[in-house]
Amino acid sequence: MNEYHVSLPFPPSVNRWVRVSRGRIIKSKEWRTWIEGTGMVLHETYLQDEPIDISCSVQIHLEPPNRRRFDIDNRAKAVLDSLEQHNVLANDDLVDSLLITRGDIHPGGRALVGVKW
Repeated sequence: MNEYHVSLPFPPSVNRWVRVSRGRIIKSKEWRTWIEGTGMVLHETYLQDEPIDISCSVQIHLEPPNRRRFDIDNRAKAVLDSLEQHNVLANDDLVDSLLITRGDIHPGGRALVGVKW
């Protein structure tokens, strides 16, 4: 069994992904900034030539930047989409098991992610 672990910036809520501007739906600046930041981290840490293309399990441990309440399921979608967009996962529908936990406050916030396949 293979494993991959990475620390990503704290993900934005799916409720903040898109904005409507002049009748068009566009990705929010917050989302674009986050996805670019995760792309740099994943590019530096994921050293395999090919994305994971078999069933896998993902663990996400969310450490928020402050005491504000948040829905953990709103953050998991961002993490999975980032793993797919940056070629760690061939497709996020390969995830057969997903564990999301809430941790203590961490300065700036972060998401500790583990993938097993």
